Amino acid sequence: MINHEFLSFALKYGYRNLLRKKRRSFLLIMTVVLAVMVSLVAYSYAEAIFDYWIVSTIESGPGQAQIVPNARLTEGAVLSPNSTFLNNNKIEAYLKNDPGVKAYSTRLRLDGLVSAGSKSIYFVGVGFDISKELIISPRLINFSGNQGTLLDDPEGEVVAIGKGLAESLGVKLGDQIFLSAYTADENLNAQTARIVAIINFQDDLVSKRIIYFPLGFAQNLVQMPNRYNEIALRLHSEVDLMAWSQHSKNTFVSLGGRLMPWWEIFPPMLKIEKIWQSVVGVIAALLFLLSAISLMTIILLTVGERTREIGVLAALGARRKDIRYLFSIESMMMASLGAVLGLVFFAIYILIVSYTGIPIENPLFSGYIFIFPEFNIFISFLVFIVCLLVCGLSAIVPVVKASGTDPVAAFRGQI
Repeated sequence: MINHEFLSFALKYGYRNLLRKKRRSFLLIMTVVLAVMVSLVAYSYAEAIFDYWIVSTIESGPGQAQIVPNARLTEGAVLSPNSTFLNNNKIEAYLKNDPGVKAYSTRLRLDGLVSAGSKSIYFVGVGFDISKELIISPRLINFSGNQGTLLDDPEGEVVAIGKGLAESLGVKLGDQIFLSAYTADENLNAQTARIVAIINFQDDLVSKRIIYFPLGFAQNLVQMPNRYNEIALRLHSEVDLMAWSQHSKNTFVSLGGRLMPWWEIFPPMLKIEKIWQSVVGVIAALLFLLSAISLMTIILLTVGERTREIGVLAALGARRKDIRYLFSIESMMMASLGAVLGLVFFAIYILIVSYTGIPIENPLFSGYIFIFPEFNIFISFLVFIVCLLVCGLSAIVPVVKASGTDPVAAFRGQI
């Protein structure tokens, strides 16, 4: 055990030695500050981007979760009663009575050909109720980069198309297009529609294929009134989606549907999150390794410069473990000061960007958006502890060297 008097002496001794070589101490402390701050900034930036991406994706069409028929329609297949739900079924009744569900929207997904003049292009379409989608997909409906008003006539023969598709067809707002799709009995049906909105998607593939139309129009196009093949959900903010999904999944299977939370709809997103975390981890590891090497080098230089001082301490009765404690405390003082300053600078950075935001390119639509990184207490504490551990381990070699100094050799300036 270290008594209080010795601890007080060790702290004063360490403080005096920090001031003795101010430039060297400053460089070491700033190295630790840089390691802590860059690690936390990189983590907070990655988390902010990923969180925004998840929310934007959810609110731009898919919803937090979807319920689809057990015999889900595959691309290019013809719609049938087995691959669709009928209005006001048992699943809807269950959702209406579930206190965790804030809203749901019934949709009909289909594909077919869209024509304008002599040009015809394959499209993927979604029919929905705009009044419900204002809650499920607010970013899709209200995105400022859109032209026109998305399905301003929810009962009419109107469509919203991707900007890439509009350019490929050579059409603009107000133009008429010709849509054709197969019905359940495999007959080809066609209808005309007026373009009331053009959506500026960032994803080229989506932009060149997507068409949105009112649910009633989609049902008439495939001649399947009162039928749909997807239910998009939004839960109340206080409901945990993962827990709710696990609890409700079997219930929906028994009712003839399959529940798919957003991470099952977009599995690559979880992989991307892990890649981001790995990249941040590698950056942090390299920075802490740099801090550790710097600390070990400086302590070794310090031991070499203070050989006579170590000899005096040994001659006055300081034991080897006392000398170890002195140099260990000194190294931990520098590491702690650097880590604390790193946390302080990071907190200041978070305070600034909480007002200004960080502009990044919109991952879904065109233009730029602002993200707002947050101060994560758990991650900040973890980085602080890791910093102290790494710096503590890096000081072992020079501390052992200092404690093994022979007093006689030390007075001669030799170690």
